[in-house]
Amino acid sequence: MLVHANRQAAIVATTQRSREKTQSIWKTLCQSLGADATLTGVDPRFHVRYLELFGIRYRKGDISKSHLPVRAHTVEVALSDVGALFTSLDLPDPRMQPGTSTYTPALKKWLIAIHKQDPASSRVYPCNITILKAAFRLPKPSPGQLHARHLNLIGYFYLNRPGEVLKSPNSETSRSSPFRLCDVEFLSPTGRLYRIDHSPAVRNDVQTRKNRHSSLVYTDQKNGIKGEKITHVPTGDDRYCPVRALEHVVLHLLEHNAPLDTPLYTYYTYNKKTKQYKQSAITPYMSTKLLKACAANVFDITGIPPEKISSRSLCPGGATALLCAGNEPTNVALIGRWRSEAMLRYLRTQASPAVRKFALQMLQHAASTFNPATVVSDDDDDTLTYDGIPLEAPANLRDRFDPTDDVDDDDTDTDVAAAAIPAV
Repeated sequence: MLVHANRQAAIVATTQRSREKTQSIWKTLCQSLGADATLTGVDPRFHVRYLELFGIRYRKGDISKSHLPVRAHTVEVALSDVGALFTSLDLPDPRMQPGTSTYTPALKKWLIAIHKQDPASSRVYPCNITILKAAFRLPKPSPGQLHARHLNLIGYFYLNRPGEVLKSPNSETSRSSPFRLCDVEFLSPTGRLYRIDHSPAVRNDVQTRKNRHSSLVYTDQKNGIKGEKITHVPTGDDRYCPVRALEHVVLHLLEHNAPLDTPLYTYYTYNKKTKQYKQSAITPYMSTKLLKACAANVFDITGIPPEKISSRSLCPGGATALLCAGNEPTNVALIGRWRSEAMLRYLRTQASPAVRKFALQMLQHAASTFNPATVVSDDDDDTLTYDGIPLEAPANLRDRFDPTDDVDDDDTDTDVAAAAIPAV
């Protein structure tokens, strides 16, 4: 409860700092126009013009906090921060019609227009086991690559989003916390169920690398019910296995006496100059870089273009493998915690993946292939499009569930450049 409260406090504090920064930008703009930040003395009929000018410059990146073009939703949030400045002073919100919580017609029309100008949200494509296997064939992997390839396996088998297994830019304030050492549970070779701690018995059971199943316990992860857990049994292949991957990560952290609240994305490297171990973290950028390189190496086998792969491809990759194994889309959505199947989150999920040996299915049915690229021509350029569902997916399931259309995933890869925003 204390951890959750601290996280919520951090979210509130961060939101307030962000709001104050936006309001400072608004004040600077008004000052440059010879107006007060509260628009005192400005004809109310022209208030929306000030808001639109602020929105246009913010959208283009001229005055945005990132100094990069931003999407319409970000502009709308910034305008909300401006409105909060007025209401904090007991002044009418210039965005709204007097006495209502409805946008003025002019502002509403403008916001609709810029939303339509936004480029389509990027879709991610499934990462299959062939790509993940390629990471284990790197000639001289770095310590970061060694750790990342196990995290990628975990993300794939457990249908995790980047923020659950990687250090996202917003990890410290996100409502979805990454998995930690204390969120891992094993069933020992002798049948003892145990959570990770620093006791000799636990370390010994992990070191055997013969645990009978592994679980991730959801505490504050996105779309997860508190205390729910997803369990897998071994695939029979010690290299490509969720149980063995978790054992590897956990053992690495235990060997460095990492605190129990240490995120799984943490790893340690030895500095020869200082003769000390340095703590680092696997980020979405690092995961994506590894996946893209591996995808390029096996493109002739998979037909999956490297530019379509990122750390966000792991969750749909595992889901796709389950679909190819003939599992019902509703069961896949349950394990993956898709919001579109929100009511399913209240069902018990602990036993299903283990009893049905989902991990083995995901290993056996994951070498998916795709139709050759389709060339779509327009007046300006030729673009390549790829079907999100592989050829191996059962025909009766192809139209019922699209694992690539993960529109609820707000985790982003930090190596992806901002989409071009049309001029207003």
